Amino acid sequence: MTIIIIIFDPQLTNMKTNAKIRSRSLPMKDKKFLVLSALFFFLFAAAMVALSVQPTSIFQARATVPSPTKSFVIAHYPTGGIVPVDGNIKVTVYIRDESGKVMANRGVNLSSTLSNVTILPSNTITTNENGMAEFTLSSAISGKAQVTAVDQGSNITIANSPSVQFGQ
Repeated sequence: MTIIIIIFDPQLTNMKTNAKIRSRSLPMKDKKFLVLSALFFFLFAAAMVALSVQPTSIFQARATVPSPTKSFVIAHYPTGGIVPVDGNIKVTVYIRDESGKVMANRGVNLSSTLSNVTILPSNTITTNENGMAEFTLSSAISGKAQVTAVDQGSNITIANSPSVQFGQ
């Protein structure tokens, strides 16, 4: 790096050139300091830009295990609270993670303690984009059926599961 120093010398006879130009090189330590200073400020500016941008979902951690307490099962009872024999009841399972966010594309297995309960479309289906899986239950006999929902990927049983009463 070269620094130009202009010195005015009154002894020069040429009026057009009233300045004598001398050059001096910086010592090696000064060059390193300037380069490192420039690098520091460049990296600082780049870090400020990177940290000011909101992270996208690509950079966010994804929950892989559902919460047994924040996930839940709802039985949609008819008026009167008892499902008639050979009648249908809709049961909806909602799968959530620990923060309460929906978990899409999770396999859910629904079972019942009452032996003759039919579960449609199947006893295992996948949650939709809202973390919801809908089942329809029916029974040819009367009785109380405790419904159990299990997330297949983690084998976690959903804690908030209802019972369904089938009767005359």
